[in-house]
Amino acid sequence: MEKFDDDVELVVQMLINKHGASIEKELKKLMDKLSDLHEQRLVKINHSIMELLCASYLVLRGYSVDVERSLTDVLVCDVYGVKGDGVVIVEVETGFTPPEHALDPLTYLQARIVSKVARYSRFADKFCLATPRHNILEIPPEFLSPPRFRDDPGIRRLKNLCTPFDYIF
Repeated sequence: MEKFDDDVELVVQMLINKHGASIEKELKKLMDKLSDLHEQRLVKINHSIMELLCASYLVLRGYSVDVERSLTDVLVCDVYGVKGDGVVIVEVETGFTPPEHALDPLTYLQARIVSKVARYSRFADKFCLATPRHNILEIPPEFLSPPRFRDDPGIRRLKNLCTPFDYIF
């Protein structure tokens, strides 16, 4: 547990040093929450660091931010920001592929992205995906245009892409 806390505290201090004390209170609150969740074995370090980076970006822009926020009984988003009447949700994708999908990692990751967009975007005015620079997101072309321009065959294709993975997501 100590290594996790040390790493998270180091990143929070680096963000405070870079961006100023105005974000300190918010980030330390999030750091404490992530530490508690790590003790319960609910979060891991790579994912938590990405959440803190995204959270700091939103805090600097005037958002009130939470991490690992419950949206429903079974759905928890990574970063939840509120500013005025607007809600932004950021989902972190580190690119992890479980061993059982070693033979189809691109399909698995693309289905994972589709599933995240479908599950989380309805709870926010703005939905974002965050990933480390070394990961390339497999964003389907259907998501590169506004919803009103998406066609039924494209949406059916995305649904069919996710169907074999329904038990995972």
